[in-house]
Amino acid sequence: MLIPKILLDTDLETDCDDAGAIAVLHALRKDGIIELAGISSDSNYESSARFAAALNAACGKPEIPVCWNGSLLLSESYRTFLAPLLDSIVYHHLYVPPPEAIPVAQRKAPESDGVRFYRRILAEMPDHSVTVICIGFLTIWAAFLDSEPDEFSSLSGRELAARKTVRLATMAHGTPPAGCDRFNWHHDPAAAAKVLECWPTEIIVSAPGDTVLTGGCFDQELPPEHPLAQAFRIFGRNEADFRRPSWDEITVLAAVLNDFGGRLALRDGGRCVIDPESGSHRWRPRRPAKRLTVSLNVSHPTKSSPTKSTASCLPAR
Repeated sequence: MLIPKILLDTDLETDCDDAGAIAVLHALRKDGIIELAGISSDSNYESSARFAAALNAACGKPEIPVCWNGSLLLSESYRTFLAPLLDSIVYHHLYVPPPEAIPVAQRKAPESDGVRFYRRILAEMPDHSVTVICIGFLTIWAAFLDSEPDEFSSLSGRELAARKTVRLATMAHGTPPAGCDRFNWHHDPAAAAKVLECWPTEIIVSAPGDTVLTGGCFDQELPPEHPLAQAFRIFGRNEADFRRPSWDEITVLAAVLNDFGGRLALRDGGRCVIDPESGSHRWRPRRPAKRLTVSLNVSHPTKSSPTKSTASCLPAR
């Protein structure tokens, strides 16, 4: 049985749960449950990739490749949202790692083209072995689907995803029966609409995390210079016992473990369609024999179909 290979796509700057999700993946890696094949940040700042590299090094795997988004501008709405936060809670922008925290391979400029980064890594992977986890925007993956054959693969982006991946998990408040995501889809609805419509394998949409709080103990259990502790400390503005909802950590568990000891479960949820103009979404009945949509509950686990699927992760009712 192949150990799942994980590609993590993250908006590693405006919330510390992204750093928490990377730490969860490293814990799963240490337990032999997954292999972490690469991490890319949607951020237009190189420091985000350097932060991911420092966190990989702190978790004992400095060789895991990282990338940042230097090729695709993020939306105007997101850039407007981000600008006033750079000097307060954007931890990769404020974190200055000691030299030993930066892996030798990352002391030169890290990769900055997410589409090429993902094409190169996927081309090297065994067929049907990769789970893509997107806990940020879907901007890079929308561009990836349109990518053409290159020196890494003779396949188009969509063909490469169909051959190499088994699922894509996206963190968003894309809850049935309809609604409008508050952040990840909201800041690039056109990209989100494209990926949900055109992705060739199973999709999981994960929403839970509001009531699962992470943080607090890191200052007591980790060295103060550890990048994970720094992420929560900076984002939490040095508040004692700061805790943050765990949307991204739950998405990682949903994508990799599915039932998580009976606490999470995939269930049939239909097919999620996004209006690229308004960003609103609606869940519709699945197309016969084409796409299955599954949703994730916090209780009553069920088996998901092995066929192609779009999945939604929902809190228990």
